Amino acid sequence: KCVVAGYEVSLRTNLKWKPKMSTMATLRQQAFKKYLELDQPDDQVFCTYVFVDATLENLRSKMRVLNYEPKAPEDCPMSTFCGMGTSQWPDADVNSELFLAPVALFRDPFLGGRSKLVLCEVLNSDHKPNETNTRRPCRNAMEAAKDEDPWFGIEQEYVILERNGAPIGWPKDEQALKKCRDYYYAVGPDNIAGRQIADAHIKACAYAGVKLYGSNPEAFLSQWEYQIGPLPGVEAGDHLWMS
Repeated sequence: KCVVAGYEVSLRTNLKWKPKMSTMATLRQQAFKKYLELDQPDDQVFCTYVFVDATLENLRSKMRVLNYEPKAPEDCPMSTFCGMGTSQWPDADVNSELFLAPVALFRDPFLGGRSKLVLCEVLNSDHKPNETNTRRPCRNAMEAAKDEDPWFGIEQEYVILERNGAPIGWPKDEQALKKCRDYYYAVGPDNIAGRQIADAHIKACAYAGVKLYGSNPEAFLSQWEYQIGPLPGVEAGDHLWMS
């Protein structure tokens, strides 16, 4: 066997060309890029509706294609989805169809162009808030306290993991890890891991219109933090979810 131009060639009577995994990944990315760069028709605007599911931790989404570009969440029509698939179907409701009510609008950094990300509240079939819709009581509380003009800033920490669940960049010998103080606000490849991912995330958020305050490496290798706000009332939570 030999490797020619990124392909593994089996030198037998019938030659078999087997692309290496790295080559296959490159080909997939090139194929995706080709289609993502296609011109977007004037009457086709892709709006990805995003909502929190029954876990109150995970996001779900579905796409709506509009024949106009929305400028505000009020410009986006309500949409529907099957609550059985997300464990949000009220037991007392014979109708499993739930509604998505747009509440915040962002630019889409994944599809680009005029595409949008639309944060939504989940409503039951009678248009009352679903029990998993914790945004509505928060909004009501902020409305009740509007004379106090509440503003919030939020810090969000995260760890970048490999597919096997190990923190990215960690040495196989964990004894080689340094003390936490060596990673805080660090620079240089020996003291940080995942900067490209962290920077890409920040740029995507900025493009989307998420209100950012900053970002920095955190206490241990592969741990990062970014800050949202300050923003009034429930908007801080909206921007955090969409980040």
